[in-house]
Amino acid sequence: GVDALSFNDFRDLHATMSLESGETPDAVARRLGHADVSTTLNVYADVLPGAERKSLVNLEEKINAQLNSNSA
Repeated sequence: GVDALSFNDFRDLHATMSLESGETPDAVARRLGHADVSTTLNVYADVLPGAERKSLVNLEEKINAQLNSNSA
């Protein structure tokens, strides 16, 4: 069967999914109650490379949309 998930399991899942979806580490740290963002980064650093890539793609899309609307 499936083992029950603990509160910390859900907390880790929430933090991981938040970072992967492009939320800033600062926002996630505040939500988790971490006094310093370095705590969040130390614990969840392994999920950031993919999140960083997605964030950069989103930024690029916004810039391109802005440039296209200005040239129209």
